[in-house]
Amino acid sequence: MGGRQHAQLQAAGWVARGEDLTALLARSAAGDAVAFATLYDLTCPRVFLLVLLLVRDRDEATALTKGAYLTIWRTAHTYQPSSGSALRWMAGIADSHASSCTARARPAGWMT
Repeated sequence: MGGRQHAQLQAAGWVARGEDLTALLARSAAGDAVAFATLYDLTCPRVFLLVLLLVRDRDEATALTKGAYLTIWRTAHTYQPSSGSALRWMAGIADSHASSCTARARPAGWMT
């Protein structure tokens, strides 16, 4: 992560104790539950908002966000910093999780 991006994250409150999200995600991939808790605390409000905008129901968004973070925990080892920011990767998981879960919940013929 470049100095400018790190400074932007820091100014926006996205960097905790000198650690960036990529480092927290890497530590989470290694099984560090404290790093994952910090990552969750730093990113959950924005990830939740993304899911809420998709499903437009607070209770459903809460459940889907929890599921997304479970997937993030389980798949953190697959994150490649060269493919984009950690937050973008996490948002992609949340979006995919919300989309697939809501699609399964729709009754057959819901668009007709």
